[in-house]
Order: sequence, then C-alpha cells, then structure tokens
Amino acid sequence: MTEFNQYAEEYDENMNRSLGGLKHDVFIASKVWHLRQLFDQWDLSPASKVLDLGCGVGKFDTWLEDRCELHGCDPSNDSIGIARKTNPRIPYQTMCDGKIPYPDSSFDLIFTINVMHHVPPAEWNTFLHEAKSKLKPGALLCIFEHNPWNPLTQLSVKNCAFDEDAVLLPKTKIRSLLQAAGFAVRDGRYIVFFPFHSTRFFALETCLRWVPFGAQYYQCGSKEIQ
Repeated sequence: MTEFNQYAEEYDENMNRSLGGLKHDVFIASKVWHLRQLFDQWDLSPASKVLDLGCGVGKFDTWLEDRCELHGCDPSNDSIGIARKTNPRIPYQTMCDGKIPYPDSSFDLIFTINVMHHVPPAEWNTFLHEAKSKLKPGALLCIFEHNPWNPLTQLSVKNCAFDEDAVLLPKTKIRSLLQAAGFAVRDGRYIVFFPFHSTRFFALETCLRWVPFGAQYYQCGSKEIQ
C-alpha cells in the first residue's frame, strides 16, 4: 500500500478525474454524515477513542475531530505527512508490515474507508483480526467500500490511477468476512445514491439503505464481549 506515496500530493486531482466531473467532496460529505450518525447510535462521546484506519491524507478527519478523540494511521509516509499538516491536532502514525501501531483494546470505534479493496485477498482475514485486536470488547469496526454492483462505481475505479490493484468486495462478502473473523454483524447499508452535497439527500438514503445500487456502502461488526 506504500505505492500511495506517489499519489499523495495529487490525491484530490486523481479522485475528481476518476469521477468524471463529479466532486469528491460529495462522497466525503456523505460518509462523514453517516459516521456521525453511527457515533450517535453508539453513544460515542468527545472522550471516545476512534481510529481512522488507512486514513490516507486525512480528508475525513477534519470533519470528525470534534466528535471524539480521533487518531489515524496509514502505511504511506507521504500521505501521513500531508494529514499531519492538514489536521495538526490529530495524532497520526505510520503502519509497518500491516501492523496497527497502537496497544490492543485501545479503541471504542475503528472505521476504514475504501481500504479493504487494496488489501490482497489472501490478507483480508489478517487485516480484520488485526483491527479486532485494537478494539475494546463490544466496540465497533465500520468498513466503507465501493459497491461493485453499481456500474458507475466500476467505471470510476477503472479510471482511478491508484485503483489498479483494486479487488471490489460486495457487501455480502464483507459480512461473511466479519463473521469469519469473529465479529458480531451489525448495521450495514448502501449509501451515496445522489451526487449532491445535502443533508436532506443523505437522510433520504436511510430509506434506500437496502437497495443495492448506491455507489458505496458500509458494513459494521462489533467485537464480541468474552
């Protein structure tokens, strides 16, 4: 995943180009809205410890740091450097050899956005077990991913310079991987049905959450309490 070093400085330009005229900000805003809803549902307070796993250049963190004690990690040193400049109050760390650089049972919630499709399939289970080890008992892992059933999403991924290695996973696959890794499957829904930056449309997506044609989706799992 360190190949992202070469794309860190031109992240926004690459994303907007792959979206064929749509602005990446719409997709960021949608996921931020849904994450903030999840924070409310799981009663996270400003003192709750949250990790952005595979944070890249920290595009989402700017809009979430007021809701929790937010941390970020990524294997790309260049991306981490940009994230630190963009969000100087958030502590970021670089991942090495797929290891999350925090003690076990550290976090109340971990979210990972469009990361799994870059993880080699042979390492999916290892990736999930590593994330689980960093969660407190009963805490939540939330995985955001591209929806391969949406043809426009497939086109966007095909046109994205840093998605050449992407292996898109349907939501049902993420559910089965979470179960296999020992998570209790929780909320999951399809999102990004409308190319508009509006909370009205984001709220409307709640009614469409079961329709498998949103551009993206999220699926959550909680760490079982032993």
